[in-house]
Amino acid sequence: MSSTKTIISYKQVMEQTGFYHNGRATTELIEAKELFSQNQIEKKIKYQAVIDQEKLGASAIFELSGSPCIYFKRLDQSEPTADELTAIHKIAWNQGLAPMLWVVTPSKVLLYNCYSKPSSDDTANHSRHIIDVFERTENELKRLNEF
Repeated sequence: MSSTKTIISYKQVMEQTGFYHNGRATTELIEAKELFSQNQIEKKIKYQAVIDQEKLGASAIFELSGSPCIYFKRLDQSEPTADELTAIHKIAWNQGLAPMLWVVTPSKVLLYNCYSKPSSDDTANHSRHIIDVFERTENELKRLNEF
């Protein structure tokens, strides 16, 4: 198997797209696990619905100038159901702060428009809110980085 076809890990996805540098999150990226420290109490309150595993369960949040830009949701299954993707988008939209959601699965990265209002028929057409889909390969992550 060539290196362009090799599945890239979540941390490698984050590294290749500039959100990690040398294995560590950039200063603008807030990892959900870091929000539970005492010095992050204000952000923990702000993002409670985003990081709560019973709600969105985001893995990380990318901020610029203190405002959320991207929520990152890591999933362990390669092909999540339409119901699950619809629910994830709806929670991110309902939170109303970040304009974009990245759903990172073992096989691809789905970019969602969080300002696109959910509707009752989203399960039947869950891709309506997707901006683009990138396979988790070296070439596709280069394309994502250019995007």
